[in-house]
Amino acid sequence: MPDPHPSRRRWPAEPAGGRPDRAAWQAAGVAILGSVMAILDSTVVNVVLQKLTIDFHTSFATVQWVVTGYLLATAMVVPVTAWAGDRFGTTRLYLLAITVFLVGSVLAGAAWSIGSLIAFRVLQGFGGGMLGPAGTTIVVRAAGPQQVGKMMSVLAVPVLLGPISGPILGGWLADLADWRWVFFINVPVGVLAFVLARMVLPKDEPQPAVPFDFLGMLLLSPGLALLLFTAFLATGGVGASVVWLPGALGVVGVVGFLVRATRTRHPLIDLSLFRDRMFTVSVTTLSLFVFGFFGSSILFPAYFLAVRGESTLHTGLLLLPGGLGALLSIPLCGQLADRMNIGRIVLPGLLLILA
Repeated sequence: MPDPHPSRRRWPAEPAGGRPDRAAWQAAGVAILGSVMAILDSTVVNVVLQKLTIDFHTSFATVQWVVTGYLLATAMVVPVTAWAGDRFGTTRLYLLAITVFLVGSVLAGAAWSIGSLIAFRVLQGFGGGMLGPAGTTIVVRAAGPQQVGKMMSVLAVPVLLGPISGPILGGWLADLADWRWVFFINVPVGVLAFVLARMVLPKDEPQPAVPFDFLGMLLLSPGLALLLFTAFLATGGVGASVVWLPGALGVVGVVGFLVRATRTRHPLIDLSLFRDRMFTVSVTTLSLFVFGFFGSSILFPAYFLAVRGESTLHTGLLLLPGGLGALLSIPLCGQLADRMNIGRIVLPGLLLILA
């Protein structure tokens, strides 16, 4: 029977003995490099925001758009990556994501005004938004169903440690050199990731793809971006029309997408997946965790810098202990995920977070 997914033929079959083979580990290594860039860059900037207000002679509220613009761009591009990966191939998409991210990093480091920096951060966000989904798809295909838990735990290392190590790296670079190196540091990592991806990832082959849900993209991507935009504006109060108007438009966009997704044959996101109770609970739990984990990675640096008056490097070091537990637990959880009910791992983890 012919393989319905010809672009996957070059992945070696899972080896006997249940251990990921060399190709799987190589794919994980390449994906980790991309994740390191994207995750670090989303957090490393947090500790240099005050320096940006001084250098560009602007307010902290304006400088916050350096972070907000990146997140808005990420929210817009993520829904499209699944279709793009199937249509053009995950390897090509991954290489494109690295290229876009690198160009954005170089331009952000060379920014001449706060407006140009925000614009180049948006470009970075487009690349970073593609890196995560494409890298995850590459690892899942390489690992196979029996070893996906172990390999995904490896891929989770930069996701969990990035918000901890990012402020340390950003503080060290800002104190030792200049805030521009917060962006230039991505260049050697990105070049290495690009070269290795060309060497070890399987070559994509053209394959038919389902029609692109262009209307769904026009509803969902701007809708998510507007909701995220509203969340940032709401920090100063929710009474003004400048806050609730984009929020209302965002709700209309998302609801419109949900209605369309139930009526079209090829929606941008297949909502039928949420009929699976385990899938729905997993996505909800992960989303709540990410909100709290990454939210604290922004709030804590601001508190240490603005309230306690710590240096940028010391601020990063104060955030370090939170990552040590993750570093110790990730390998163990990856082994257990392939052998037991995942709920027995998640529930104790949530209780430890609340503690």
